Amino acid sequence: MTMKALVQGAGSAVYFGRSTDTIPFGSANFEMFLTDIGKMYTGKGTGTGMASWQEQNNAAYVTSPLMVAAVAISGSYADLVGIPADFTPSAHDHLISEVTGLQTDLDGKAAVAHNHAAGDTNSGTFDDARIPALAISKTTGLQAAIDGKFSNPAGSTSQYLRGDGSTATFPAIPAAQVNADWAAGSGLAQILNKPAIPVILFGSPVSRTITAATAYQATTNTKPAVVTLNLTSSAALSLAVGVTNSADIVIGSTNGVAGGTGTVVGKYTNSLTGTLIIGLAITTASASPITFALPIGWFWALRVTSGAVTVTSAYDQSVG
Repeated sequence: MTMKALVQGAGSAVYFGRSTDTIPFGSANFEMFLTDIGKMYTGKGTGTGMASWQEQNNAAYVTSPLMVAAVAISGSYADLVGIPADFTPSAHDHLISEVTGLQTDLDGKAAVAHNHAAGDTNSGTFDDARIPALAISKTTGLQAAIDGKFSNPAGSTSQYLRGDGSTATFPAIPAAQVNADWAAGSGLAQILNKPAIPVILFGSPVSRTITAATAYQATTNTKPAVVTLNLTSSAALSLAVGVTNSADIVIGSTNGVAGGTGTVVGKYTNSLTGTLIIGLAITTASASPITFALPIGWFWALRVTSGAVTVTSAYDQSVG
């Protein structure tokens, strides 16, 4: 290639190039800087002959900015220096045809939406909807199993199915002909699942001395008890007025029964009222037993509500 003029004036110029480049000038003296060898020459002539050119030994030429890389002259990639071994690519696209073998590989793939024949499936489980209806003959042993079953019976609710598959009417069941016996230990008369009936044991009667308006407990107050009182009174009818004798039996969980609290479980009354004729005297005597149950630990009392009432005897018996 031809050397390039770096500085050019009337009758003089400075050129730069390589030692193999063509010299474009003729008889005039010029200077030229050879970039490939870093030397400066002066002289004249054309072509590639440099016989009449003189090397300039001035070191300033060698280190001057005119000593440029060869690529600045040639523009050739081969003259570049410091080229990296790898280049980080920027984001870019390629056509399928620009990637070797890509189209062939894609042609060997299935489409995103595609179907398979049933024979191509050798694993997994089919959805119920994909399983076709099968004839009985397609299931091994199914027909033989069905043949061994009874046909649906055509009977009624009053019939039952016999072991041979036929139907028969239920027999009439007569009313019970057996009388149950509580004491029977076997047979038709035996009563099954009988409850255990506890035996109630009573203690011996214990005599008690009782005063009205006084709270009492049973002799054995850790058990329930049965209490019996024998009450008596006399009622006389006079010219002035008749007489009424009465009393209440009261029980409760506290000894407050003697003063008015508790529950009345028994009443005694002996009353004589009316008009007395002169010369006639009337007196009545009344004796009456009162029996009541007393819970465990409770209290009881005799409360005279009118007249006079006498306790002739009293007893209690523990229960259980």
